[in-house]
Amino acid sequence: IIITAKVNITNSPGAYQRMKADNSHVLITGRFVTKNKRYGVLANYFNNTLKLEESGGIRSDIFFEDNIEPNRQNIQVNLNNSDNLIRYGGASLNQYFYLSRDKEADTVNPAKNKFHLGKISHTFSYSRNYQLFSGNDPLSDYWQLFDPPLDSAKSRDSVIIRKIENTISWSNMAIWNDPEEMPFYLSVNLKLQQADVSGYTGAESFNTVVPYAEAVIRPFKNAKIRLLGEYTLGDFNSNGFLLKGAWDQQLFKDEKELFGFTAEGYLTSREKGYFYNYYHSNHHRWDNNFKKETISMLGFTAIRKRISGGFKLYNVSSPIYLSDSARPMQYDGNLSVLRLFVFHDFRI
Repeated sequence: IIITAKVNITNSPGAYQRMKADNSHVLITGRFVTKNKRYGVLANYFNNTLKLEESGGIRSDIFFEDNIEPNRQNIQVNLNNSDNLIRYGGASLNQYFYLSRDKEADTVNPAKNKFHLGKISHTFSYSRNYQLFSGNDPLSDYWQLFDPPLDSAKSRDSVIIRKIENTISWSNMAIWNDPEEMPFYLSVNLKLQQADVSGYTGAESFNTVVPYAEAVIRPFKNAKIRLLGEYTLGDFNSNGFLLKGAWDQQLFKDEKELFGFTAEGYLTSREKGYFYNYYHSNHHRWDNNFKKETISMLGFTAIRKRISGGFKLYNVSSPIYLSDSARPMQYDGNLSVLRLFVFHDFRI
């Protein structure tokens, strides 16, 4: 049995008024594996708390652009009594079991070494995301671009998202397999999700079923093909899908030199997110019925020694974005983006 714990506490006073941030993080993990290594349990608990002062930005950019006021604490900001509190925590438990025992290699009949029943696993996870925005100046000029406040005395907008996931998986991995050496790896999974969203005006529940599969094929030396496919059924993102593939090829490698490439691509159709369609608070309110975004990507990356470079071409159909007034909008058309990049791994 192995148990570990990690605690982080971070405080940032900020350079400007109303920029203070406090962050605390707790992570506890545990692991148990039987002596024969056929059964194992992995568990974790985490909790994050983030407290943020909200300024709404400085009132005039000229103080920053022309450096009129070197002391940033003297520059006036838009909001003086607003805060954000974010708490995100949860726990997960993963259990796995190899269906075939470990065995010594059969040198007389090597074919027997290849037969096994694979590995089954179950993962349970629970998470709770709580966000609270509070402020005592709903009539500030800062809010004029947004919806009229429902409460002119104070704002107290909260959102709570609870999610429960159960994932059942089978893979063709045996207890004696090294994942990096398997010529063919296959994982078949079924994810059941339940989510509850509550906030300013009530609560809503969603149930979804997500079957997905992953495969890794090594057709020859130093080549790897990665494949992923998933489909969503249920109350949210129904009929959404993701298809993803990549070819990793190492052409030459020794202790001093590496040369290879990765060709990759994906195609997905998905709902952008619940709060892009529906949101209700003191300053922001909308009820949309956006259609799914369709996103595709084709990319190529070449690597030689410590230098890598390539391109990624994205195409988005019916993209959803936030307007100047922070309201979700949908563009009825296609948007293409070409990204070119070069990286160099410097060593000192």
